[in-house]
Amino acid sequence: MWVGASLQKNGLTLKCLFAIFFLLWTFIRRWRGRDISVTWYHTYIEVFLFMLAMWLFTGPRHVLTYSSTSTAALAIGLIALIGLLWLKHHNIIPGANSLSVVIALIIIYGTITPFLGRLPIFEDAAGLLNRDADLTEELIFGRKLIPVAMQKSFLGHGFGGFWTDNGSKLLK
Repeated sequence: MWVGASLQKNGLTLKCLFAIFFLLWTFIRRWRGRDISVTWYHTYIEVFLFMLAMWLFTGPRHVLTYSSTSTAALAIGLIALIGLLWLKHHNIIPGANSLSVVIALIIIYGTITPFLGRLPIFEDAAGLLNRDADLTEELIFGRKLIPVAMQKSFLGHGFGGFWTDNGSKLLK
């Protein structure tokens, strides 16, 4: 059975996210004089690949929020890239401890969010991504999913063993 480049929309948008991010990174490096084009058409091919990745990233309805997770990850990645370029431009080197604190705060925020049942700080971000800040859809789905997942809690259902007709029947 042929399934294409990815098994689901988030997998495809994740691949597009990496392509968009690294193509933008190479454009910035070339613009700053750190890289040179290999051939005269090198930049044209990269622009075409960038446009193709953006087209696939937006999905069939051609909206940036097709995969909210990938859209948020791309935005955070681009903000981090711009921030790091700014730090480098001003010769500021962040210490390992400060980076560890930022990473720890992100992990704590991600851990607390499901228990609160809403996004505690970035409620407006959920609206920007066409999602509910109170995670209503995810909670309804989770209430159905957890009892079914607990039926095979030790070894699980196996890769691809749950999201089949069998697993779908268990959720009904």
